[in-house]
Amino acid sequence: MSHFQSFIEEDMQPKQEKIYENKNPQNPQNPQNPQNEIIVINGEEVDSLEKREHIMYVFLLVTSLIIIIVNYFFYNYVKLDKNIYILSLIFTLVLPFCLNIYSVLWHIHYDETHTTQQIIEELEQENKLEKESKIPIILFGLGLFVTKLQKQNIMTIIPYLLVSLIFGTILPEFFITLIFDHKNVTRLTLVEEIDFSFIMLSYGFLVMSVIYTGLFYLRKNNITHEKL
Repeated sequence: MSHFQSFIEEDMQPKQEKIYENKNPQNPQNPQNPQNEIIVINGEEVDSLEKREHIMYVFLLVTSLIIIIVNYFFYNYVKLDKNIYILSLIFTLVLPFCLNIYSVLWHIHYDETHTTQQIIEELEQENKLEKESKIPIILFGLGLFVTKLQKQNIMTIIPYLLVSLIFGTILPEFFITLIFDHKNVTRLTLVEEIDFSFIMLSYGFLVMSVIYTGLFYLRKNNITHEKL
């Protein structure tokens, strides 16, 4: 009954008015080309593709700087042996940095080849998947395992776990709550890019936490004497 009632209410609601204007006079045969469309929904104009791309490039620069700054302050606080330092940088800086660039370029290409409605559906799906991230579960299980190590080793791993927790759960959840208008393509795209860069950064620190935990455990059981 509730499904039928919601269907009736949805049907009675005023329909959104969409107006497509061709921005490319040389191609009048394709007025609904996603790359050239201007969409007006209920009298409100949606940001053009060119404007969204410009904003995405700006946010690519911002999120890349955030990744660099987080690593800079982290490694000023945590002193590591040279070998483990290089390995750690690969996971916490190089990998998130490259994946962040790839994500932005992929979304720009997707925007150029799909309609606004398809873009919104794709972004909503991505945000939903990020909200269902398994990072909290992994952190909880890893935290229980870490408690079995020596106190000195625990203090080495804790900074990695904290950064992973902040950028993998707290900040992404906060930014997702800022989506008030789920039809605003620009806002959806920016939140998605911010969340993706933070989650990739979190995974980098999480991987290093796992590596550290494994090496400390092996050394505790006299299986390896690798200097950490």
